[in-house]
Amino acid sequence: IKHGLLPCDLSSKSSMHDFAIAISSEPIDVVIFNAGVNASHPEATFDNPVDANVRINFLGFISLVRELHSVFQKTSQARFIVVCSQGGLPGAFAESTQAYLASKLTFAQLELLAEMYLSLASKIKKSKRWTLWMCATGILGFGPLAFWFQKGALLSWMLHELTLHEGANLLEQMSYSVSKVLQLRASHVLDGEAQKVFACCPGWVASEMNFGKGPLSVREGADTPLFLAVEDDAKLSTLKSGGFYQRRSTQ
Repeated sequence: IKHGLLPCDLSSKSSMHDFAIAISSEPIDVVIFNAGVNASHPEATFDNPVDANVRINFLGFISLVRELHSVFQKTSQARFIVVCSQGGLPGAFAESTQAYLASKLTFAQLELLAEMYLSLASKIKKSKRWTLWMCATGILGFGPLAFWFQKGALLSWMLHELTLHEGANLLEQMSYSVSKVLQLRASHVLDGEAQKVFACCPGWVASEMNFGKGPLSVREGADTPLFLAVEDDAKLSTLKSGGFYQRRSTQ
C-alpha cells in the first residue's frame, strides 16, 4: 500500500470514515484488527472506563468493519485477523447465555446488547444501593426486553455479573471482558461476510495497553496474529475460518 502510516481512531467515526476513504482504491490482502484499550486498568486515565472499553473495543470495531466493507470485496483471498482476548470466551457464563451467544446474531443485535449494557451500567454506577436497584430493574424495568432476548439470557448475564461485582472499580474491570465477549462474537458474524476470519488471543503481553505488565514480550504476543496473517494457505488448511486461536492452535 502506498499511503504509509494512516491514523485511525476507533473512538471517532469521522476518523474511521476518512481512513476507509484513504485506502478505498487499494486491494487489501490482510487486515489485523489489533487496536483496543483496557480503560479499566488502575493506571489508565479515562473519564468513563466502562464506556471507553465497550465503545472502542467493540462498537468501534463494528464501525470500522462497516467502513471497510467495500474494501473487503476487492480481494477474493483476504484474511481478517481479529485480536481478541481469552477473557472473551463465554465458557464461564451460564449455559443459557452460552447458547444465546452461539446463536445466529447480527451486528445490529450485538450493538443493541452493547448499548443496553452501557445504559444499565450507567444506572447502576449512579445508584447507591446496587443489588436492590438491580433486582427491581430485573423485575420491573426490563421485562419485555428480557423476554425478547431469549427469555433474558443476556440480560440475566449482565445482571448476574454486575451483582457479583458491586462497586465502581469492579464494574469497570468487568466491562473489559464484556467488550471482548461481544467482539469475539462479532468476529463470528464477520466470518459469514468475509473470506477468512481468525480470532486470536496474543496472551498477557507487556505493552502500553497494560502499562508494561505481563510475562510476554510484544514480539511473542504478535506471533499468533502474524502466523494467521501470513502463513501459506496450505499450512493453514487445518485451521477453521471463524475459529479462536492462541499459541497458533485452536482453543
